[in-house]
Amino acid sequence: RVHGGLHLACMSSKSPVRGGVRKAARVRADASAVVAEALAKGKQSNKNERVSRFRSRVLALCAQVPPGAVTTYKAIADALGSAPRAVGGALKLNPYAPCVPCHRVVAADRTIGGFCGQTTGAQIERKVSLLEHEGVAFEAGKIAAGSIWGDFDVAEADVAAHVLESAETAAPPK
Repeated sequence: RVHGGLHLACMSSKSPVRGGVRKAARVRADASAVVAEALAKGKQSNKNERVSRFRSRVLALCAQVPPGAVTTYKAIADALGSAPRAVGGALKLNPYAPCVPCHRVVAADRTIGGFCGQTTGAQIERKVSLLEHEGVAFEAGKIAAGSIWGDFDVAEADVAAHVLESAETAAPPK
């Protein structure tokens, strides 16, 4: 399916937040599958750019965020012992979008944050549209507090990041 100009093959419209939260272990298992699917589909952009260890870890944590929920740049940064701006920079040109759902990361104050390197305009409208399609709730122009998710498994993210890195080194850029 195509929604807001993005292919949604990697995204489910079923929300684990509304209608019952799935067990964290199941979400983490899904995250590993997302990383595997992203690798199988290949990079969508920046094909000649290697994905750094830090970016691999950020992408792996991002892949853990279930449809219908969002996390914050700060939550990912805290999980990695980093800074929110560094997380935003790592997600800015996500080469595995939409399989690795960077649109599910928002600002700590629950405002929409950035998307595709933009903070206003059509890209932000696309991000809002994607989140609404997945069932994320909004209240007073912000993400509803009940849509915030942060049950990261950093050890699982490190395993997934290693898989991303291994794929990067196994297939040199053309």
